[in-house]
Amino acid sequence: MKKIILMLCICLAGVVNVQAQTLIDQKNFDAALLQNIILEKADSVRTAHKKSKFKPDSIMQLAAGDHAHYLAKKQTLSHFQEGNKKKYNPQDRVVYFGGKGYLTGENAAEHPVNVLLHQPEGVTINRVVSYEQSALLFIQQWVNSPMHFKNLMRDDYSRTGMGVAYNPKNNRIYAVQVFSPEPVNQ
Repeated sequence: MKKIILMLCICLAGVVNVQAQTLIDQKNFDAALLQNIILEKADSVRTAHKKSKFKPDSIMQLAAGDHAHYLAKKQTLSHFQEGNKKKYNPQDRVVYFGGKGYLTGENAAEHPVNVLLHQPEGVTINRVVSYEQSALLFIQQWVNSPMHFKNLMRDDYSRTGMGVAYNPKNNRIYAVQVFSPEPVNQ
C-alpha cells in the first residue's frame, strides 16, 4: 500500500508540472539533465520513506556512467561487463575508478524513446518523450522491482552515482545507479 501511495505522489508531481517538461532531443541527448532528474526522484522516494537523501559521489558517478555506456553500446541490460575483468561487476568498476573501502550495489534499467510502451503494473508512462517521463519510468521500474527497491531503501546506502546513455541505433536510454555506504578506511 505504501508503494502505491508513493508512486501516486511521484506521478502527481509529474502531472502537475507537465508544462515544465523538456522534450528529449535524440540528436542532442542531455545525459546530465536526465541524471539529475532521476536522482531527484530517487531522493523523493527515499524521503517519502523517511530515509536520508543520497550524497553524490564522483567515483560512483564514473562507475555508473561507464556501465551505462557499456550497456548502450552492447544494447543489453546486465550488471556485468563480459570480457572485462577490471570492470566486470559494480564493485570492480568502483575500484577501477579509484574507490577504496566501498561496498557497492547497483540498479540498472532501460527503455525506448517515443515508442508506445507495454505497461506493467505500477508503470504510468505509455510513451517517453521527455526527460521527466524517462526519469519517472526508471524510478517506477526500480520501485516495482523488489531487489531494486531494496537498494533504493537500504539504510546504510548513503552515497550514489548516476549514469545514463542513449543509443540512437536502438533508440533506447540506459540508466545505472550505483550505491554504497560511507567508504571505510578513508
